[in-house]
Amino acid sequence: MLDSLVLWAMSSPVSPREVWEYSVKAEESRLYQFGRLSNPAVGYDYDADYHLLGLSQEIPNPWLLKAHRRIGEGRVRAAAVKRTEDSLKFVLYLKGRYYDLLLLNGRLYVESLRIAVLDSLVRIVERGVRVGRFPVAHLDALKARREHLLGRLSLLKGEYGGILSGLSVLVARDLPRIEDTLPEPPALPGEDSLLTLLGNSPALRLKAEEVRLARAEVGFQGARVFPGFEVSAGVFRYRDRPANGITAGVSFPLPLFNTNRGNYGAARYLLKRAKADSAFTYGRLSGEVLMLARTYNAVRGKLRRLDEVEIPALEGAYSSTLKAYMVGAVGYTEVFSALDALYGAYTERHELKRRAFALLSELEALLNADLRR
Repeated sequence: MLDSLVLWAMSSPVSPREVWEYSVKAEESRLYQFGRLSNPAVGYDYDADYHLLGLSQEIPNPWLLKAHRRIGEGRVRAAAVKRTEDSLKFVLYLKGRYYDLLLLNGRLYVESLRIAVLDSLVRIVERGVRVGRFPVAHLDALKARREHLLGRLSLLKGEYGGILSGLSVLVARDLPRIEDTLPEPPALPGEDSLLTLLGNSPALRLKAEEVRLARAEVGFQGARVFPGFEVSAGVFRYRDRPANGITAGVSFPLPLFNTNRGNYGAARYLLKRAKADSAFTYGRLSGEVLMLARTYNAVRGKLRRLDEVEIPALEGAYSSTLKAYMVGAVGYTEVFSALDALYGAYTERHELKRRAFALLSELEALLNADLRR
């Protein structure tokens, strides 16, 4: 179901997919201007001795054109990586809402079970009240607790409907009620394998593109010392005699006073900064991957303990407390406490699953990898 939601959302009219695509297309269109010759200039000169019609053209340094082209290509690649990063953030949001629905399904199931248990207790106590075995106050307390749980159940249903409506708008279709509950969180690959997958991270790839762009900028600023030369040609006609002539020339700037040293030096420092930022980002993301993975494994460990130790113990405690209440050994408050502890553990189990899948989704978005299979 999750994969279908993602496909529907990406193709819906309200999808931000076009925003990402147009950002890339804008850079691709701008690339057309990189490395282009300037337009030629036509001039007319009127003098007392002659008329001159000339044409001039700037011929840029080919290394300058090549460096300029590299900057444009780098911007296109960076925009494509940013598109991937933004789409992963959108998918992460969709996953979060979907897992919220599955969590609510689990909580609705737990609350329904708890109400069913209270209903059975109410019937038992009603029979006991009729024969004078239990006081009426016990029955009133059970009914009040049942009404409280019914109100909480209604609130959960309203929250479920709100999230489902929001997802329906995103995918541009009426979604039926999703009956699934959260599955068991899968085991993660080892930490070394996860760090190997970090090379697919859009954030890290974007930093790599920034380094390449900074390197291209260094080449561009270095080539601007000799921006190129200008060639010109023209024809002229003398005013005082019937004779024509041709003129031609070439000119180029001499880097005597301005060698572009400041811009070139700044570009080199910016390259060093980009490399340092890339290294820092790798270290930060490596730490984030390890933090998410270890927290995820800790949550899975807590789930195992709940299933193997805590929930069986709480089930036994509730059963013993209920039997003791039936013979008058404990009061109804002890029954409530045991019941709340047991169903609180059931609810905690679903919430831990939701937290596990939130951590898993963050890892998948960070690594640009599917870790559910």
